[in-house]
Amino acid sequence: MIFQPKCRVFAETPQQIRGYEMGASGNFLRRVGWLLLSVLLVVGIPSSVMLHAGIGKIEAASTTLLITEVCYDGTTPTTEGDEFVEIYNMTGSSINLHPDYKVGDEETQGEGEGMYEFPSGASIGAGTFIVIAKNADEFNSRFGFLPNYEFAVGSDNASVPNMTKYTTWASRSWGLRNDGDEVLLLGSGDTIVDSIRYGDSTFTGGGLTGTAPNAAEPQSLQRSPVTQDTDNMTDDFVAGSPTPGSQPTAITLSSFTARSPKPLDWVKVIAFTLAGLVAAGLQYFWVYEDAPRWLRILAPSIFAISLILIGFMAARG
Repeated sequence: MIFQPKCRVFAETPQQIRGYEMGASGNFLRRVGWLLLSVLLVVGIPSSVMLHAGIGKIEAASTTLLITEVCYDGTTPTTEGDEFVEIYNMTGSSINLHPDYKVGDEETQGEGEGMYEFPSGASIGAGTFIVIAKNADEFNSRFGFLPNYEFAVGSDNASVPNMTKYTTWASRSWGLRNDGDEVLLLGSGDTIVDSIRYGDSTFTGGGLTGTAPNAAEPQSLQRSPVTQDTDNMTDDFVAGSPTPGSQPTAITLSSFTARSPKPLDWVKVIAFTLAGLVAAGLQYFWVYEDAPRWLRILAPSIFAISLILIGFMAARG
């Protein structure tokens, strides 16, 4: 008798083969999906948390004229007539200043400080500065040249065009408080084109934040760099030796006040940390589900730590 071994033949049908292929493909797509979700969380969580907290709110910055220097504490005894405001045209074209533009220290229409408009025919050339002094003669005594315009508080130099009180906004004379005040540059429709504050002023018009450095005599507040306009007084201005009508050519430790470091923004740190931990968890449990254990731990950890470090850097920015 001849014994023939019984052989069981397992034949995979085309349907089975296709099912295996579809399973592998589905597994790959599932991992890609979880990875994309983790990336979306990385972007979404910090953004939503910071927007909810009011961080990253974009305030309109001037694209035409900027207040680039203010000397609010003059050296002339009793009158401080050498106070001045410097304005810069950052555009590539000349701008007519009359009748749209006004300069003053009254932040609220109808209140008791000053607002002035430019004389007829006044303009500012492309990429140039103009200087408006409290008193042209006292400015000239200190700096050796006449300003472009004067508020004419006190005496009046006939060779320097006068700013005219803009009584629709405020009717009193120009005069900056040494303890704190504002300077506004108004445009068409009396909208704020640019503004600064210093000292004890809490004015927030134009999106102002931060604290300006102390620029008591003989210093002035100077925008640095001259075209930077973040509306944060801490970031945009330094205190240094006055340079009316021109951009400072050099910054030295002896003439400029250093900016203090910014405080750490813990909301940003928490937002990025939360995003990193959530994304790392998704990667550990789903993206690297079938990977070796060391890779499951290492890859998400590096991802989370990197994002947390980014959070700390963003919090300092």
